[in-house]
Amino acid sequence: MIRLGAYRPGSDPKTDEAMRYYPLIEQFLAQGKRERGDLVQGYYQLADILNSGGVG
Repeated sequence: MIRLGAYRPGSDPKTDEAMRYYPLIEQFLAQGKRERGDLVQGYYQLADILNSGGVG
């Protein structure tokens, strides 16, 4: 619905919230082939994203 342009912001608060988080979560999940991640640091980064309210 969103990609088709059929979703109207404000129609569903949970969908609106997910749309705010989407770019930050996508960025968080992106990792280069040779990039290493630390599990604990990853938890902190994810917590920062979730605590930001999807703004960042």
